[in-house]
Amino acid sequence: MSIVLGNQLSNVAAQTTLDLQGIVTSMRSSGMTDSAISATLMSDLTTGGRIFGNYRNQVKNTVKSGVSMAGSNGSEGRFLDKGVKEFQWVTVSAKPCPDCERRLGETGTMEYWRTVGKPQSGFSVCQQSCQCQLIAADYKGENLDKPLVRGKKKPLFNDIKQAEAYLSKKLNMRDGQVSFKGMDMPAITETIKAIEEINNKTGLRFWDVRTVTKNKSWIAAYSPITNTLSINLRMARNQEVLRKKINDLDKKYQKQMITSEKTISESKEMLRRLRNRELSASDQITFNNIEKALERSQDELSEMKKYSRSNVATNLKDTIYHEAGHGIERARHLSMNTPADRKIQSEWMNKCIRASSKAYNSEWRYKISRYGSETSDVLGGQTVGGGRRKYSEFFAESFAAYMKGEKTNIHPELLKLFNEVASVD
Repeated sequence: MSIVLGNQLSNVAAQTTLDLQGIVTSMRSSGMTDSAISATLMSDLTTGGRIFGNYRNQVKNTVKSGVSMAGSNGSEGRFLDKGVKEFQWVTVSAKPCPDCERRLGETGTMEYWRTVGKPQSGFSVCQQSCQCQLIAADYKGENLDKPLVRGKKKPLFNDIKQAEAYLSKKLNMRDGQVSFKGMDMPAITETIKAIEEINNKTGLRFWDVRTVTKNKSWIAAYSPITNTLSINLRMARNQEVLRKKINDLDKKYQKQMITSEKTISESKEMLRRLRNRELSASDQITFNNIEKALERSQDELSEMKKYSRSNVATNLKDTIYHEAGHGIERARHLSMNTPADRKIQSEWMNKCIRASSKAYNSEWRYKISRYGSETSDVLGGQTVGGGRRKYSEFFAESFAAYMKGEKTNIHPELLKLFNEVASVD
Protein backbone atom coordinates (compact mmCIF):
# COMPACT_ATOMS: atom_id res chain seq x y z
CA MET A 1 0.00 0.00 0.00
CA SER A 2 2.90 2.38 0.73
CA ILE A 3 4.11 1.88 -2.85
CA VAL A 4 0.65 2.71 -4.23
CA LEU A 5 0.36 5.85 -2.12
CA GLY A 6 3.90 6.89 -3.02
CA ASN A 7 3.12 6.55 -6.71
CA GLN A 8 -0.11 8.53 -6.33
CA LEU A 9 1.67 11.38 -4.53
CA SER A 10 4.41 11.36 -7.18
CA ASN A 11 1.76 11.63 -9.90
CA VAL A 12 0.13 14.57 -8.10
CA ALA A 13 3.48 16.36 -7.81
CA ALA A 14 4.32 15.66 -11.45
CA GLN A 15 0.98 17.00 -12.68
CA THR A 16 1.32 20.14 -10.55
CA THR A 17 4.82 20.70 -11.98
CA LEU A 18 3.44 20.47 -15.51
CA ASP A 19 0.63 22.86 -14.63
CA LEU A 20 3.12 25.36 -13.19
CA GLN A 21 5.34 25.16 -16.26
CA GLY A 22 2.37 25.78 -18.54
CA ILE A 23 1.09 28.73 -16.48
CA VAL A 24 4.54 30.36 -16.23
CA THR A 25 5.00 30.00 -20.00
CA SER A 26 1.61 31.57 -20.60
CA MET A 27 2.37 34.48 -18.23
CA ARG A 28 5.69 35.18 -19.92
CA SER A 29 4.04 35.09 -23.34
CA SER A 30 1.57 37.75 -22.14
CA GLY A 31 4.46 40.06 -21.16
CA MET A 32 4.61 39.53 -17.38
CA THR A 33 8.03 39.92 -15.75
CA ASP A 34 9.60 37.19 -13.61
CA SER A 35 9.05 39.17 -10.41
CA ALA A 36 5.36 39.68 -11.22
CA ILE A 37 5.01 35.98 -12.01
CA SER A 38 6.72 35.12 -8.72
CA ALA A 39 4.36 37.42 -6.81
CA THR A 40 1.32 35.88 -8.48
CA LEU A 41 2.46 32.33 -7.68
CA MET A 42 3.29 33.29 -4.10
CA SER A 43 -0.18 34.75 -3.65
CA ASP A 44 -1.71 31.56 -5.08
CA LEU A 45 0.36 29.51 -2.62
CA THR A 46 -0.57 31.53 0.47
CA THR A 47 -4.27 31.82 -0.39
CA GLY A 48 -4.80 28.29 -1.71
CA GLY A 49 -5.58 29.47 -5.23
CA ARG A 50 -6.25 27.48 -8.37
CA ILE A 51 -2.77 25.95 -8.67
CA PHE A 52 -1.60 25.19 -5.16
CA GLY A 53 -5.11 24.86 -3.76
CA ASN A 54 -5.72 22.05 -6.23
CA TYR A 55 -2.37 20.47 -5.27
CA ARG A 56 -3.27 20.56 -1.55
CA ASN A 57 -6.68 19.07 -2.25
CA GLN A 58 -5.18 16.23 -4.26
CA VAL A 59 -2.64 15.45 -1.54
CA LYS A 60 -5.40 15.55 1.08
CA ASN A 61 -7.59 13.24 -0.99
CA THR A 62 -4.69 10.86 -1.56
CA VAL A 63 -3.97 10.65 2.17
CA LYS A 64 -7.70 10.22 2.85
CA SER A 65 -7.82 7.40 0.31
CA GLY A 66 -4.80 5.83 1.98
CA VAL A 67 -6.56 5.80 5.34
CA SER A 68 -9.63 4.24 3.72
CA MET A 69 -7.47 1.72 1.89
CA ALA A 70 -5.73 0.74 5.13
CA GLY A 71 -9.13 0.17 6.77
CA SER A 72 -10.32 -1.95 3.84
CA ASN A 73 -7.15 -4.04 3.90
CA GLY A 74 -7.53 -4.55 7.64
CA SER A 75 -11.15 -5.68 7.21
CA GLU A 76 -10.14 -8.00 4.38
CA GLY A 77 -7.50 -9.62 6.58
CA ARG A 78 -9.98 -10.19 9.41
CA PHE A 79 -12.55 -11.69 7.01
CA LEU A 80 -9.97 -14.09 5.57
CA ASP A 81 -8.77 -15.07 9.06
CA LYS A 82 -12.37 -15.98 9.92
CA GLY A 83 -12.56 -18.28 6.92
CA VAL A 84 -14.75 -16.07 4.66
CA LYS A 85 -14.50 -17.36 1.07
CA GLU A 86 -16.98 -15.22 -0.90
CA PHE A 87 -17.20 -11.43 -0.90
CA GLN A 88 -20.00 -9.16 -2.07
CA TRP A 89 -19.53 -5.75 -3.70
CA VAL A 90 -21.46 -2.98 -1.89
CA THR A 91 -21.66 0.60 -3.21
CA VAL A 92 -21.75 3.38 -0.64
CA SER A 93 -22.15 6.57 -2.68
CA ALA A 94 -25.65 7.77 -3.56
CA LYS A 95 -24.45 8.18 -7.15
CA PRO A 96 -21.82 5.50 -7.84
CA CYS A 97 -19.81 5.67 -11.03
CA PRO A 98 -20.97 3.41 -13.94
CA ASP A 99 -18.22 0.85 -13.30
CA CYS A 100 -19.08 0.43 -9.63
CA GLU A 101 -22.84 0.55 -10.21
CA ARG A 102 -22.61 -2.53 -12.47
CA ARG A 103 -20.89 -4.46 -9.69
CA LEU A 104 -23.52 -3.80 -7.02
CA GLY A 105 -24.42 -7.16 -5.41
CA GLU A 106 -21.85 -9.15 -7.40
CA THR A 107 -20.02 -11.86 -5.42
CA GLY A 108 -16.70 -13.64 -5.86
CA THR A 109 -13.61 -14.88 -4.07
CA MET A 110 -10.93 -12.44 -2.95
CA GLU A 111 -8.66 -13.78 -5.70
CA TYR A 112 -11.38 -12.92 -8.22
CA TRP A 113 -11.71 -9.35 -6.92
CA ARG A 114 -7.94 -8.87 -6.94
CA THR A 115 -7.98 -9.93 -10.57
CA VAL A 116 -10.83 -7.71 -11.81
CA GLY A 117 -10.12 -4.79 -9.46
CA LYS A 118 -10.95 -4.06 -5.83
CA PRO A 119 -12.43 -0.80 -4.57
CA GLN A 120 -9.92 2.09 -4.89
CA SER A 121 -7.65 -0.02 -7.09
CA GLY A 122 -8.00 2.45 -9.96
CA PHE A 123 -9.92 0.26 -12.41
CA SER A 124 -13.08 2.36 -12.21
CA VAL A 125 -14.09 5.82 -13.37
CA CYS A 126 -13.98 7.05 -9.78
CA GLN A 127 -10.45 5.58 -9.30
CA GLN A 128 -9.01 6.30 -5.81
CA SER A 129 -12.13 8.24 -4.82
CA CYS A 130 -14.10 4.98 -4.77
CA GLN A 131 -16.09 4.45 -1.56
CA CYS A 132 -17.31 0.93 -2.33
CA GLN A 133 -16.60 -1.99 0.00
CA LEU A 134 -16.26 -5.77 -0.11
CA ILE A 135 -18.18 -7.53 2.66
CA ALA A 136 -18.82 -11.18 3.50
CA ALA A 137 -21.25 -12.56 0.88
CA ASP A 138 -23.36 -14.29 3.52
CA TYR A 139 -23.88 -11.08 5.52
CA LYS A 140 -27.64 -10.55 5.91
CA GLY A 141 -27.81 -6.78 6.24
CA GLU A 142 -30.75 -4.77 4.95
CA ASN A 143 -31.00 -2.99 1.57
CA LEU A 144 -27.72 -4.32 0.23
CA ASP A 145 -29.31 -4.42 -3.21
CA LYS A 146 -29.19 -0.60 -3.24
CA PRO A 147 -26.36 1.90 -2.70
CA LEU A 148 -25.76 2.57 0.97
CA VAL A 149 -25.78 6.32 1.59
CA ARG A 150 -23.85 7.54 4.59
CA GLY A 151 -25.90 9.90 6.71
CA LYS A 152 -25.21 13.58 6.19
CA LYS A 153 -23.94 15.59 9.13
CA LYS A 154 -26.89 17.20 10.82
CA PRO A 155 -26.85 21.03 10.67
CA LEU A 156 -26.12 22.75 13.97
CA PHE A 157 -29.23 24.90 13.64
CA ASN A 158 -32.59 24.35 12.00
CA ASP A 159 -33.25 28.00 11.19
CA ILE A 160 -32.02 31.56 11.73
CA LYS A 161 -34.11 32.14 14.86
CA GLN A 162 -32.64 29.11 16.57
CA ALA A 163 -29.12 30.25 15.68
CA GLU A 164 -29.78 33.75 17.01
CA ALA A 165 -31.21 32.37 20.26
CA TYR A 166 -28.22 30.07 20.69
CA LEU A 167 -25.65 32.87 20.35
CA SER A 168 -27.69 35.23 22.55
CA LYS A 169 -27.63 32.64 25.33
CA LYS A 170 -23.95 31.85 24.78
CA LEU A 171 -22.95 35.52 25.14
CA ASN A 172 -25.62 36.31 27.74
CA MET A 173 -27.23 38.90 25.48
CA ARG A 174 -30.75 40.26 25.46
CA ASP A 175 -33.24 39.28 22.76
CA GLY A 176 -32.78 41.27 19.59
CA GLN A 177 -29.04 41.84 20.06
CA VAL A 178 -28.22 39.10 17.56
CA SER A 179 -29.56 39.27 14.00
CA PHE A 180 -28.44 37.02 11.13
CA LYS A 181 -31.17 38.21 8.77
CA GLY A 182 -30.18 37.63 5.14
CA MET A 183 -27.32 35.17 5.75
CA ASP A 184 -27.45 31.56 4.66
CA MET A 185 -27.06 28.83 7.30
CA PRO A 186 -23.47 27.75 6.46
CA ALA A 187 -22.29 31.36 6.84
CA ILE A 188 -24.25 31.72 10.09
CA THR A 189 -22.74 28.50 11.45
CA GLU A 190 -19.22 29.65 10.58
CA THR A 191 -19.87 33.02 12.24
CA ILE A 192 -21.14 31.42 15.45
CA LYS A 193 -18.23 28.98 15.59
CA ALA A 194 -15.74 31.84 15.27
CA ILE A 195 -17.47 33.94 17.95
CA GLU A 196 -17.68 30.94 20.29
CA GLU A 197 -14.02 30.11 19.79
CA ILE A 198 -12.97 33.69 20.50
CA ASN A 199 -15.19 33.86 23.59
CA ASN A 200 -13.92 30.55 24.96
CA LYS A 201 -10.29 31.48 24.36
CA THR A 202 -10.24 35.12 25.42
CA GLY A 203 -13.49 35.94 27.21
CA LEU A 204 -14.31 38.60 24.60
CA ARG A 205 -18.09 39.00 24.40
CA PHE A 206 -19.63 41.18 21.72
CA TRP A 207 -22.62 43.24 22.91
CA ASP A 208 -24.28 43.21 19.53
CA VAL A 209 -23.96 40.95 16.44
CA ARG A 210 -25.92 41.84 13.31
CA THR A 211 -26.01 41.92 9.55
CA VAL A 212 -26.00 45.18 7.64
CA THR A 213 -26.17 46.21 3.98
CA LYS A 214 -23.31 48.56 3.20
CA ASN A 215 -20.90 49.27 0.37
CA LYS A 216 -18.63 46.60 -1.11
CA SER A 217 -15.36 47.57 0.53
CA TRP A 218 -15.53 45.39 3.66
CA ILE A 219 -16.76 42.00 4.84
CA ALA A 220 -17.20 42.62 8.57
CA ALA A 221 -16.61 45.57 10.89
CA TYR A 222 -16.18 46.22 14.59
CA SER A 223 -17.37 49.26 16.53
CA PRO A 224 -15.22 49.87 19.64
CA ILE A 225 -17.79 52.26 21.11
CA THR A 226 -20.76 49.86 21.04
CA ASN A 227 -18.65 46.66 20.98
CA THR A 228 -20.66 45.56 17.94
CA LEU A 229 -19.72 43.04 15.24
CA SER A 230 -21.39 43.92 11.93
CA ILE A 231 -21.43 41.52 8.98
CA ASN A 232 -21.88 43.03 5.53
CA LEU A 233 -24.54 41.09 3.64
CA ARG A 234 -23.21 42.25 0.30
CA MET A 235 -19.96 40.46 1.01
CA ALA A 236 -20.68 37.66 3.48
CA ARG A 237 -24.21 36.40 2.98
CA ASN A 238 -22.75 33.13 1.62
CA GLN A 239 -19.41 31.46 0.97
CA GLU A 240 -19.38 32.05 -2.79
CA VAL A 241 -19.72 35.83 -2.49
CA LEU A 242 -17.12 35.91 0.29
CA ARG A 243 -14.53 33.89 -1.67
CA LYS A 244 -14.93 36.26 -4.61
CA LYS A 245 -14.32 39.28 -2.37
CA ILE A 246 -11.14 37.78 -0.88
CA ASN A 247 -9.86 36.69 -4.29
CA ASP A 248 -10.56 40.17 -5.67
CA LEU A 249 -8.45 41.68 -2.90
CA ASP A 250 -5.49 39.48 -3.84
CA LYS A 251 -5.98 40.31 -7.51
CA LYS A 252 -5.88 44.03 -6.71
CA TYR A 253 -2.55 43.64 -4.96
CA GLN A 254 -1.17 41.57 -7.85
CA LYS A 255 -2.45 44.07 -10.41
CA GLN A 256 -0.79 46.91 -8.56
CA MET A 257 2.52 45.06 -8.56
CA ILE A 258 2.25 44.37 -12.29
CA THR A 259 1.41 48.04 -12.90
CA SER A 260 4.44 49.07 -10.85
CA GLU A 261 6.66 46.76 -12.89
CA LYS A 262 5.36 48.35 -16.09
CA THR A 263 5.85 51.89 -14.76
CA ILE A 264 9.43 51.12 -13.76
CA SER A 265 10.19 49.63 -17.16
CA GLU A 266 8.73 52.66 -18.98
CA SER A 267 10.64 55.10 -16.74
CA LYS A 268 13.92 53.31 -17.40
CA GLU A 269 13.29 53.49 -21.14
CA MET A 270 12.54 57.24 -20.95
CA LEU A 271 15.76 57.84 -19.01
CA ARG A 272 17.73 55.79 -21.54
CA ARG A 273 16.41 57.94 -24.38
CA LEU A 274 17.16 61.18 -22.55
CA ARG A 275 20.72 60.04 -21.81
CA ASN A 276 21.35 59.55 -25.52
CA ARG A 277 20.85 63.21 -26.39
CA GLU A 278 22.06 66.59 -25.27
CA LEU A 279 19.71 67.87 -22.58
CA SER A 280 18.31 71.37 -22.33
CA ALA A 281 17.63 72.92 -18.93
CA SER A 282 13.97 71.81 -19.07
CA ASP A 283 15.01 68.32 -20.24
CA GLN A 284 17.37 68.07 -17.28
CA ILE A 285 14.55 68.94 -14.89
CA THR A 286 12.38 66.26 -16.55
CA PHE A 287 15.23 63.77 -16.29
CA ASN A 288 15.72 64.48 -12.59
CA ASN A 289 11.98 64.17 -11.88
CA ILE A 290 11.73 60.84 -13.71
CA GLU A 291 14.80 59.57 -11.88
CA LYS A 292 13.32 60.44 -8.49
CA ALA A 293 9.95 58.91 -9.42
CA LEU A 294 11.71 55.76 -10.61
CA GLU A 295 13.56 55.46 -7.32
CA ARG A 296 10.29 55.79 -5.39
CA SER A 297 8.55 53.20 -7.58
CA GLN A 298 11.42 50.75 -7.16
CA ASP A 299 11.39 51.21 -3.39
CA GLU A 300 7.60 50.72 -3.26
CA LEU A 301 7.77 47.57 -5.39
CA SER A 302 10.60 46.18 -3.29
CA GLU A 303 8.48 46.80 -0.20
CA MET A 304 5.45 45.06 -1.74
CA LYS A 305 7.46 41.96 -2.57
CA LYS A 306 8.57 41.47 1.02
CA TYR A 307 5.09 40.57 2.28
CA SER A 308 4.36 36.87 2.52
CA ARG A 309 0.64 37.50 1.84
CA SER A 310 -1.83 40.28 1.18
CA ASN A 311 -4.13 39.59 4.13
CA VAL A 312 -4.57 36.98 6.88
CA ALA A 313 -8.27 36.32 6.33
CA THR A 314 -9.16 33.75 3.68
CA ASN A 315 -12.71 33.05 4.88
CA LEU A 316 -15.46 34.45 7.09
CA LYS A 317 -14.10 32.87 10.27
CA ASP A 318 -10.68 34.48 9.78
CA THR A 319 -12.35 37.83 9.12
CA ILE A 320 -14.22 37.61 12.43
CA TYR A 321 -10.92 36.76 14.16
CA HIS A 322 -9.57 40.00 12.72
CA GLU A 323 -12.52 42.07 13.94
CA ALA A 324 -12.27 40.47 17.37
CA GLY A 325 -8.65 41.64 17.40
CA HIS A 326 -9.94 45.22 17.43
CA GLY A 327 -12.03 44.29 20.48
CA ILE A 328 -9.03 42.76 22.25
CA GLU A 329 -6.99 45.86 21.49
CA ARG A 330 -9.74 47.97 23.11
CA ALA A 331 -9.69 45.70 26.19
CA ARG A 332 -13.27 44.53 25.70
CA HIS A 333 -12.27 41.17 27.17
CA LEU A 334 -11.63 42.89 30.49
CA SER A 335 -14.11 44.06 33.11
CA MET A 336 -14.89 47.81 33.15
CA ASN A 337 -17.21 47.99 36.15
CA THR A 338 -15.05 50.05 38.51
CA PRO A 339 -12.50 52.87 38.25
CA ALA A 340 -9.79 50.32 39.01
CA ASP A 341 -11.00 48.16 36.12
CA ARG A 342 -10.95 51.13 33.77
CA LYS A 343 -7.39 51.93 34.82
CA ILE A 344 -6.36 48.37 33.95
CA GLN A 345 -8.16 48.74 30.64
CA SER A 346 -6.26 51.95 29.83
CA GLU A 347 -2.93 50.34 30.76
CA TRP A 348 -3.75 47.36 28.53
CA MET A 349 -4.53 49.58 25.53
CA ASN A 350 -1.25 51.43 25.98
CA LYS A 351 0.63 48.13 26.13
CA CYS A 352 -1.06 47.05 22.89
CA ILE A 353 -0.05 50.25 21.11
CA ARG A 354 3.56 50.03 22.31
CA ALA A 355 3.87 46.38 21.22
CA SER A 356 2.13 47.06 17.89
CA SER A 357 4.35 50.02 17.05
CA LYS A 358 7.49 48.05 17.85
CA ALA A 359 6.37 45.10 15.70
CA TYR A 360 5.07 47.33 12.90
CA ASN A 361 8.40 49.14 12.62
CA SER A 362 10.40 45.92 12.34
CA GLU A 363 10.88 43.19 9.73
CA TRP A 364 8.21 41.15 11.56
CA ARG A 365 5.42 43.06 9.85
CA TYR A 366 6.20 41.34 6.54
CA LYS A 367 5.22 38.01 8.11
CA ILE A 368 1.70 39.20 8.91
CA SER A 369 0.20 40.89 5.87
CA ARG A 370 0.35 43.87 3.62
CA TYR A 371 -3.21 44.80 4.57
CA GLY A 372 -2.26 45.10 8.23
CA SER A 373 1.01 46.90 7.58
CA GLU A 374 -0.17 49.80 5.41
CA THR A 375 -2.01 52.88 6.64
CA SER A 376 -3.28 53.37 3.09
CA ASP A 377 -3.52 50.60 0.48
CA VAL A 378 -5.30 49.83 -2.78
CA LEU A 379 -8.60 49.78 -0.92
CA GLY A 380 -8.10 53.31 0.40
CA GLY A 381 -7.34 54.70 3.85
CA GLN A 382 -7.48 52.11 6.59
CA THR A 383 -6.85 54.00 9.81
CA VAL A 384 -8.85 56.71 11.56
CA GLY A 385 -8.48 58.65 14.76
CA GLY A 386 -4.95 59.96 14.31
CA GLY A 387 -1.55 58.53 15.19
CA ARG A 388 -2.76 56.58 18.23
CA ARG A 389 -4.83 54.34 15.94
CA LYS A 390 -2.11 53.92 13.33
CA TYR A 391 -1.34 50.32 14.27
CA SER A 392 -4.91 49.07 14.76
CA GLU A 393 -5.15 47.02 11.55
CA PHE A 394 -1.74 45.51 12.19
CA PHE A 395 -2.78 44.44 15.69
CA ALA A 396 -6.03 42.92 14.37
CA GLU A 397 -4.23 41.03 11.59
CA SER A 398 -1.71 39.71 14.11
CA PHE A 399 -4.51 38.51 16.38
CA ALA A 400 -6.18 36.76 13.43
CA ALA A 401 -2.90 34.98 12.73
CA TYR A 402 -2.75 34.00 16.42
CA MET A 403 -6.25 32.50 16.33
CA LYS A 404 -5.25 30.54 13.22
CA GLY A 405 -2.28 29.06 15.11
CA GLU A 406 0.41 31.00 13.22
CA LYS A 407 2.40 31.91 16.31
CA THR A 408 5.79 31.85 14.57
CA ASN A 409 4.68 34.78 12.38
CA ILE A 410 3.88 37.06 15.32
CA HIS A 411 6.27 39.51 16.97
CA PRO A 412 7.30 38.17 20.43
CA GLU A 413 5.82 41.11 22.36
CA LEU A 414 2.45 40.81 20.63
CA LEU A 415 2.54 37.04 21.08
CA LYS A 416 3.12 37.56 24.80
CA LEU A 417 0.03 39.81 24.99
CA PHE A 418 -2.12 37.32 23.08
CA ASN A 419 -1.00 34.47 25.33
CA GLU A 420 -1.88 36.65 28.30
CA VAL A 421 -5.38 37.19 26.87
CA ALA A 422 -5.81 33.46 26.24
CA SER A 423 -4.97 32.68 29.86
CA VAL A 424 -7.69 34.98 31.23
CA ASP A 425 -10.32 32.95 33.10
